[in-house]
Amino acid sequence: MTFSGGITHSSTGALPNGSTGYGKTFISPVTDLTVRDTHISYYSRTNQSGAVAEIGSVEQYDGDFNPSIQLVLRYSDGNFYSDAYTNTSNRIAVANANSKGFYISTRTSISNHRAFKDGVQMGSTDTTNETENRLQSEIISIFAIQFGLTVNQFSSKECAFSSIGSGLTVSESLEFYNIIQAFQTTLGREV
Repeated sequence: MTFSGGITHSSTGALPNGSTGYGKTFISPVTDLTVRDTHISYYSRTNQSGAVAEIGSVEQYDGDFNPSIQLVLRYSDGNFYSDAYTNTSNRIAVANANSKGFYISTRTSISNHRAFKDGVQMGSTDTTNETENRLQSEIISIFAIQFGLTVNQFSSKECAFSSIGSGLTVSESLEFYNIIQAFQTTLGREV
């Protein structure tokens, strides 16, 4: 990963400045991930809303359909959003009063997209549209969203852990939360 802009690293995590700080993962969904077997996660130590994305990328091309993979912990409308190779009409969107916690967006099949906060499922979508569920080529960024050649929607939520990998079942998501929470507690930075 390459960090750019303003990010402060400390014993509690990485704190982006909300205007220029982000990390480029060099992970491209189309070459590095599988549409039916992917997760992203973010452990936030900050409670705040705004028009930002904490991790993800969005396909950019002409037309209405822009599939994405992203986590938006608490948008300016107070909702949590999870996209897993979906367009906006099939994303998970639920009210979220506090953006602190450990968030997971996961897809384990073409029709199984789930989102979790602190080990509890917040929502799901069961889309079986093969055209919608496709991988995009944009690199996944953290603390912002990669949209084509530009990076925008910069976050200022402190991150204590983040991951990108294979899809997680409901029980695996809970176990993953328990492991990460125990790790954060050992470090004295749990929320």
